Amino acid sequence: MKLKDLSVQKKILISMIGLFVITAATGAVSLVKTAQVFRLNGETAVVTANQQFMLEKLSDHLLWVKTVQDYYLSDEKQLKIQTDPHKCKFGEWYYQYMGSPEFRKLPQALQRQFTELEEPHMRLHAGATQIIKRVAAGQDKKAVVREELVREIEPAA
Repeated sequence: MKLKDLSVQKKILISMIGLFVITAATGAVSLVKTAQVFRLNGETAVVTANQQFMLEKLSDHLLWVKTVQDYYLSDEKQLKIQTDPHKCKFGEWYYQYMGSPEFRKLPQALQRQFTELEEPHMRLHAGATQIIKRVAAGQDKKAVVREELVREIEPAA
């Protein structure tokens, strides 16, 4: 049967079915693509939130280092800073996160990078502890701070 042999009603019906199929296919593709956009938007929001959080932790860390640097320039007799690496703002987060299920879900390479943060973090606090002990023992504050900043704190920062 040829198209020219069909009645007008059948031609309209075939056209309507064709339009319906095209519309349904377009809708399905749009729905899938919209879902992908929402998923990517959600992933982007998570990445952005994680980046913001890490910047906050970096800021906490830099403020800690700045406190040591400010002590060098000040007339303060005692360095007032958290020397326990588990109790500073970064350490509280870091050690809690390292034991979390979220950490265990990370790829091995990222877990390794997080684990590598511990040694310099410990050195920062060890340097501050040495400053406090040496200044308390009567050593020159500026010389001690300068030495510890160069030896332990700034390389770890």
